[in-house]
Amino acid sequence: ACLGLLNVGLHPTVISEAFETSMLEALTVLKAMSTPVDLADRPALLRAASTSLNSKVVSQYSSLLAPMAVDAVLKIAGCMPAGPGDYA
Repeated sequence: ACLGLLNVGLHPTVISEAFETSMLEALTVLKAMSTPVDLADRPALLRAASTSLNSKVVSQYSSLLAPMAVDAVLKIAGCMPAGPGDYA
């Protein structure tokens, strides 16, 4: 994308500033359409993970993978204590 813009004579700074402006606008739109997530609401997190996995090739394994994905995210976010066998 950038190469084409450079080829038509746009200065790299102009291209960079345009990408930054676009990123800020995208963040504004995403924040406006987002909904808060309660990390303590495990059933809601499992439903969200299952819904996402159901549209993938692995959909037949969503009941197995959804809890794994939720647990992984919660551990990374620091919302779950480390258990036996976990690496610190």
